[in-house]
Amino acid sequence: REEAFTGLVRHYVELLREKGDSDFMVVSSHIVGLFNTSGNDAASLGLRLALLIRNNYTIIFERLI
Repeated sequence: REEAFTGLVRHYVELLREKGDSDFMVVSSHIVGLFNTSGNDAASLGLRLALLIRNNYTIIFERLI
């Protein structure tokens, strides 16, 4: 299970390398794609998830600095 988790984390790190912390849409689109959602629902969920990820990212790094 540890190897599977490590592989999953590495996969998401690679997704984040594409745009860095300037755009979380790549990651959120990937996650929404796992739900087999399409059309307007997928776009809406992807945007909402990207904003949630950005918010959490901001909170984490504001408290670390």
